[in-house]
Amino acid sequence: MFCVECQPRLFRVVQHSGTSDSAQHGRALQLWSNLLKEKDPRSALLAGFVQNYTLSSWYANDAFAQCYFTAFLERRMSTAHHFIKLKTFKMKSCQISSSTFDVLAQIPSVRALSFDGCVPNIESSLGDTHHSRSWTRFIAAQTFFPSECYPMLSDFIDIDGLEYLSVDDWSLACAILEGRRANQLRELCIPIDVSQAPEVPNFLERMPNLTRLCVRNALWSPDTCIPSHIVPRLQQLQGSVSFLNKIVPGRPVTHITISGIAILQRPFASAAKLSTVGIRSICLPQAHFRTLHSDDFPNLESLIIRPGCVGRSRLYSSAFPSALDRDSPLSSPTLVTYAVDPTCCWICAMWLLDLITQLVTLSNKVPAIFPHATRFRMANIIEWRRDPGQTWVPRVLSRPAARELLFRRDMRDVSDIDGCLRSLLRDDELTVDDRLRLGNDFIVHDVPG
Repeated sequence: MFCVECQPRLFRVVQHSGTSDSAQHGRALQLWSNLLKEKDPRSALLAGFVQNYTLSSWYANDAFAQCYFTAFLERRMSTAHHFIKLKTFKMKSCQISSSTFDVLAQIPSVRALSFDGCVPNIESSLGDTHHSRSWTRFIAAQTFFPSECYPMLSDFIDIDGLEYLSVDDWSLACAILEGRRANQLRELCIPIDVSQAPEVPNFLERMPNLTRLCVRNALWSPDTCIPSHIVPRLQQLQGSVSFLNKIVPGRPVTHITISGIAILQRPFASAAKLSTVGIRSICLPQAHFRTLHSDDFPNLESLIIRPGCVGRSRLYSSAFPSALDRDSPLSSPTLVTYAVDPTCCWICAMWLLDLITQLVTLSNKVPAIFPHATRFRMANIIEWRRDPGQTWVPRVLSRPAARELLFRRDMRDVSDIDGCLRSLLRDDELTVDDRLRLGNDFIVHDVPG
């Protein structure tokens, strides 16, 4: 009974990684593939539970790992039919070969494909391999396919059902869509160069139901306009100020993410006011924060501030308070997020768990700057809530992320409040070194006998 209930959950998501031990993981790949090929009933049963499959960190310059990886893909050709429920297939930091697509051609149930930091090395096409256009979500991040591969990729993608497309290559995006209408496309992330700006209106006109658009590297041409009948349902936008100025007016845009470091100008505020429903959420670099005027965004509910590296401040404890300095309050937001990047450096990571410094700043600064804010988030890891008595109380938003920070070897002298962080760790998880490293708030007290 236990197996019947648990196996479908345990094997719903499977990842094979070559990071820690290429030989060990390579043999594991080969073993499972052999079992499937030999019709081992247990392995075939488990393969039938897999819905999300990831292959990661099989680098082409690691000959030992690549040998196993190549053999695995070749063997998978005859076993792919066991993955009857596979919906999402991801490859990260791997070499993409013709065998990759040969395998995918045998799994028509796949709907979402993601390549992240992969290196295409495709020597031949699929030829007469029969497959169906089934992909409705396609991501190619830091993965650049040669133009010879475009027809092959297009053959897999269901243009009529395509819902999500994110690529780092404008030419690839154009090739995938083939000049056809993508009526089901809801989310699009693409790079646009100034020289490509004149092509964009015609490109977007074929996506009538697009609701989210992320445009990278867009220093927009002032001569290129995007008529309001194009992408009329757009709600979420990410791009440069110059691009946002052109596309917000006349559309029901509610969420804006500003890319780049150009200082906000009044034309942007004027353009933002022309959203047909009002801007409710803004994500912007810290440099733009002081130029944001409360009157320009009366419907603003959520503000996300993206700071630079906290560690660059000579005294890191002053970085957060000074970031909130401004001449006038922003009265409308009820939720503010200070989006420090925990992967930036050890100081940024340490600051995210410095609850005492955060509390002092929230108590001294936030009431004047954000008079109606009732929640203040730190990188979506810690959330502070203001109770009716104006006291800020912390809680952990992401237990896995907070625990990961606590177990970092460079995390020291964590300042906790009311056991908020301490409650994430069991006593038996803490070594003597951990206790010394994390500080007094994490000392394990003896339990009376």
